[in-house]
Amino acid sequence: MAPLARDPWRPTGAPTANGRARPADAEPPGCSPRAPVCVHRAPDASEAAARRALSALERAYRRLVDVLGYPRPSGDAGAGGSDALDLYLTRGRARVQAHADATATGHFDRASAHCVVGDAELLEREAALCLGEAIALGLDPGETPHLRRAFATHLWWAIEPPTSADFEAVDDFQSTPERAVATREIETNAEGAALFFEYLDARRGRASPGTLAVD
Repeated sequence: MAPLARDPWRPTGAPTANGRARPADAEPPGCSPRAPVCVHRAPDASEAAARRALSALERAYRRLVDVLGYPRPSGDAGAGGSDALDLYLTRGRARVQAHADATATGHFDRASAHCVVGDAELLEREAALCLGEAIALGLDPGETPHLRRAFATHLWWAIEPPTSADFEAVDDFQSTPERAVATREIETNAEGAALFFEYLDARRGRASPGTLAVD
């Protein structure tokens, strides 16, 4: 069969999960005894930051999954040494990036995720965004990175008060009202787009915070 011809002028969707290679470890990961989350430290990342990252990721998991009842992130079949959600800590102040692993197809497609982050100033927030995007990939790996980040920010607001970074994100989002609420790639207004989920939750939600976005 001849390959399907594609019109180069037609828009394409966001990149799908492609099994991105994971960063190298300096040592075996530190894993929580109370939640299926692990932190991997790069050779040049500090031990103190790794401990803070693990504590933050564990706390976000307990609040979002154990208390509020959000779905667990999909397991990664031992890609990081276990089936836990893996966060890779690198040197510097880089913001969190959530990367999808290969998609598991079936009745509902799912994808596991791993995250990469530097020793960010608001590490608790970055860890919660990592978990939120991992939950989103487990629900629908076809969603765009922009929408996943907005969804993750919405979940963060459900468990912690807004930080200076959140107020800045909202300001960026509201400064361009002519732009679409949800686009494709992560941009400066992606986290502020969580206001859309907040609006739906306030007007149409009838259960725990964020439940409508998951449904």
